[in-house]
Amino acid sequence: MKLKDLLFIVFFILISINAFSVESENLVIPYTLADRERLIRIEERLSAMDIKFETKFNTLETKYDVKFDSISKQLELTQKQNEFNGNLTIVLITCIFGSVAYMWWDRRSANKPLNDKIEEQ
Repeated sequence: MKLKDLLFIVFFILISINAFSVESENLVIPYTLADRERLIRIEERLSAMDIKFETKFNTLETKYDVKFDSISKQLELTQKQNEFNGNLTIVLITCIFGSVAYMWWDRRSANKPLNDKIEEQ
């Protein structure tokens, strides 16, 4: 870095320190009646916008509450259907095993007289 650049940086630092050291009492900001009127109009517009946004937000909130209730009901119906399907599956499996057990018992009882005759001979 050259001496010229260093002096340039030091000069701007000193100027900025001097600019920030000015007391705020010496600074007078004129505030006119027109500024006051403008500020009042801005406050009125902001309060009107606040009311408008609040009503819009409440409308959206109720709209989404209705949608979420609808989705919740659909999920409950789906869950009940899945429970019914699960119970039906258990009943069908039980019927299949019962039928197989009955067929095994029936074949054994039907073949018992035949086996007894075979043993006699």
